[in-house]
Amino acid sequence: MKTYEVAGGIVAVVLMGLIFLSVFPVSTKVFTFYPEEAKSGFSSREKSVAAETKYIWNERMMDTLLQSLVILTAVVCVAALMRKTLEG
Repeated sequence: MKTYEVAGGIVAVVLMGLIFLSVFPVSTKVFTFYPEEAKSGFSSREKSVAAETKYIWNERMMDTLLQSLVILTAVVCVAALMRKTLEG
């Protein structure tokens, strides 16, 4: 499989996703909720940091874990590529 075929497949999948979302719009309220602190406003930096941390780990835990897995995979791949180029 050639590079442009893979790139074309990725572009096609992204475009199909965008077309699907434009035909069947989804409200962002389905995915997340505002923390209680955001409704009353933040009075200090510590409260805003605590609310942001709470939001990331309570509401978006799966996203955060998957992103860390992707970053770890990318680091391992880069290390493997660098090792291969240093050997050869």
